[in-house]
Amino acid sequence: MEKSAGQQVPEILGAARTHLIKLSNSNMKLAEERDAARHELHVMKVALRMEERGLDPTTTFDEKVAALRAMPAPKLASTEDAVEIAAGGVRLTKLSEAQEAGSAATTSTELDDFVLNQGFTA
Repeated sequence: MEKSAGQQVPEILGAARTHLIKLSNSNMKLAEERDAARHELHVMKVALRMEERGLDPTTTFDEKVAALRAMPAPKLASTEDAVEIAAGGVRLTKLSEAQEAGSAATTSTELDDFVLNQGFTA
């Protein structure tokens, strides 16, 4: 005796549910692996930048990688910013240095005077 269509639907839905759960679990595992690979790539990039710039010369590349690997993503991003600043990625200067370097502004303006003298004139 054959099952009627009404009796097959629950079986089909049950099999589909099981299959979808397996796919969802597989997708979550792949997403975790992707995130771990991205973190590892970020760690290697920061460690390499530290090596290129001679930062923390007492530690080896592998030690830097191990220390950076243990950091959560936000802290690693902050460390990367600090490496860029320490490595000369950002240069802070005074207005007077820009003028001495021969910039286009050769005369002092009232704003320059205010900033350099903190608003006080002698």
